[in-house]
Amino acid sequence: MQEEEKKLIEELSQGEKICPLRSLGAIEPGYCFGEVCAFWDKENKKCAIISIAQTQEVIKKLVVIIDEILANMHEVLANLNELLRELTEEDYYV
Repeated sequence: MQEEEKKLIEELSQGEKICPLRSLGAIEPGYCFGEVCAFWDKENKKCAIISIAQTQEVIKKLVVIIDEILANMHEVLANLNELLRELTEEDYYV
């Protein structure tokens, strides 16, 4: 662990509000102090600092995107069901 990382973790651990945080896809825990969280970014090999407000905004945007995808999937499935219904209603002769 680099000296900067040790210093940051020490500073964060002296605060009143410390909570564990795990980066997406990583196992290493990080730390939060107030509205700011720090975690080890394994891919970039450095300590990353994010604000909870930023994270919440990203999550809100992702929820909107997921809602749109689900709505589109619902429409596709409805169209597929209609097509299957039409196919089963037609008479086929060999």
